[in-house]
Amino acid sequence: IIALPSITITAPIAGANWAHNQQVTILWTASAHNFQSFNVELVHLSASTAISTVAASNSVDYTVDAALQPGDGYRIRVSSSSPAATALSESFTVTKPASITVTAPIAGDSWMQNQYGKIRWKTTGDIPSVDIIFHAQSGSTKTLCSGCLSSGGGTFSNIKNLP
Repeated sequence: IIALPSITITAPIAGANWAHNQQVTILWTASAHNFQSFNVELVHLSASTAISTVAASNSVDYTVDAALQPGDGYRIRVSSSSPAATALSESFTVTKPASITVTAPIAGDSWMQNQYGKIRWKTTGDIPSVDIIFHAQSGSTKTLCSGCLSSGGGTFSNIKNLP
């Protein structure tokens, strides 16, 4: 009995999450056949994008392209034409990295002692809560809110008695 050439992808695994601009390693094993090279592709829906062609290796590093549409259903295909073999990974997700943008106060705003002010922010990605810490020019700090809920952003307006 002669074993057919085969490739098995070991990373990414099912349910993995890849964030834009993240460095990831794609791994696979190949049967004992003398593979000349491997083509590595990113597959989503019916389209595929070449990542790399590597000679006699079992891994390739890849930086997740920030232009990729976030979502589920991404897969990796590793193939060889000599000898012929193809493998398709389990499905994984591409996400945007989480970020926070402060929208108020803006540069140039000033608050007087005992004046009420507002802090506003927007979030992307999975940021369930934020800590709001005031930093005075004198170097002193004051925690205004620890663990404020932040589903997509928020406003904190209970600001008084700043250092």
